[in-house]
Amino acid sequence: MTEIYLHPELRGLRPAELAAGTAVMFDLLRASTTIVHALGAGARAVHVFGDVDAARAAAGPLEALLCGERECVRLPGFDFGNSPAEYTPSAVAGRHLALSTSNGTRALEACEPAGQVFVGALANRAALARAVRSAPRPLHLVLAGRDRRLGTCDLLAAGALVDALSSLQDAPTLDDGALAAGALWRTVASDREARIKLLARTAAGQHLARLGMGSDVALCAELDTHDLVPRRSAPGVLAV
Repeated sequence: MTEIYLHPELRGLRPAELAAGTAVMFDLLRASTTIVHALGAGARAVHVFGDVDAARAAAGPLEALLCGERECVRLPGFDFGNSPAEYTPSAVAGRHLALSTSNGTRALEACEPAGQVFVGALANRAALARAVRSAPRPLHLVLAGRDRRLGTCDLLAAGALVDALSSLQDAPTLDDGALAAGALWRTVASDREARIKLLARTAAGQHLARLGMGSDVALCAELDTHDLVPRRSAPGVLAV
């Protein structure tokens, strides 16, 4: 069974249920996409923190770059914010990153009891589908949301994975939420401009536009630009 969680707090993530399966966290705008870009640019690992002070405290011992935001704005004293465009090879290759964001890193902490944890975005959809195919079932698709509400952008990213898995001979059974996500994705799957327009209309997309970060929406709409899957390598640590 593939189940979708519209927000970590909207439908409780039960540790016992997670432990036997695989959790995939989606925060398309922007933490998931940023993590994919950072590891694709050669970062050694991304250490995720729901709490800003915890990220600051860990960065020194890890010799890590401090990365993250609140309400989409880079935190004071941090090296980088949460724009995927910031995470280039010259900026992060070979470095550890300590990342704290408004929604995505908190959702990842909620996924921690799962047997395996992956990070999903449109940028790594094909690679994620391959990884999930051989991962322990059931699959738990966890949407980070925004301000404790459903994020349509995250539902779209989960739908892209659902659609990729539907063509497999051993395609997983889907709950109603996963079926809805797949249906949403198919409305824009073959049209990049339609994806951008849809994402720009979401609450997260509109907030980014107000802050002058609308270019991130187009970047997050790109499909299959990275052949990698961020996965938990240790508690609170993502690598490839």
